[in-house]
Amino acid sequence: MSYAEFYVKYAAQTAGRDKLCRVVQYGSKIAAWLLEGNPNNAKMIEVINTLSTSLAMARKVFRIGKPIDEVLNAWKCSGLGDLLYKLTLTVSHVCRALYLFHDHLVWLAHVGVGSLDKKKITLLASRFWLAALITALLRDIYEMITLFFNPIKSRNTSGDTVKTIGFIPTLFGRRKDLLLDFIKNECDLWIPMTRLGYSNFSSGMIGVFGVISSLIGILVQINKDIKLSPS
Repeated sequence: MSYAEFYVKYAAQTAGRDKLCRVVQYGSKIAAWLLEGNPNNAKMIEVINTLSTSLAMARKVFRIGKPIDEVLNAWKCSGLGDLLYKLTLTVSHVCRALYLFHDHLVWLAHVGVGSLDKKKITLLASRFWLAALITALLRDIYEMITLFFNPIKSRNTSGDTVKTIGFIPTLFGRRKDLLLDFIKNECDLWIPMTRLGYSNFSSGMIGVFGVISSLIGILVQINKDIKLSPS
């Protein structure tokens, strides 16, 4: 399959378009931040910010119906055997469903439906997103701690233990799924944190965090072998 054919196939998926738009959306924040400080760039910055806002609104449309998916995922995770996985993942999916639901309300407020308070709903959506990310990170940290105290053992063809593989080599080798999920959630964490005033990153850094997490999301969508499970 050629790169062009692969792109067409990937972009044809709603989730694929969402991720591609997210890269450009947060990349626009970086571009606008780099142009700040020069009055001659005011018009260009305005165009870039308009593009970023338009893409953000488009992504809200792409995600219509996603809250239902998240509720179903929460239901599936509630049946997991491990108590920590069950709690963190169920709560994470419920919070994400609430975040996406309020995100839809933000879109309705943006297009002028009803008398919704866009600013208030945006902050509420950010709180649910933050809660979803914190619980997802707790799930990652829990598995990392488990991996640290129960290292993977390398065995020969006879089944005998040859050596114990260290924590860091395991993360970068056999558990790329866990490492990438942790980095993705950690990058995303600072977006609602900053929006809610709990951190003070510049718009440029928020753009960097958003681009990194988006690229990881695309990579995981393309290569299912590095998708963390359960998640």
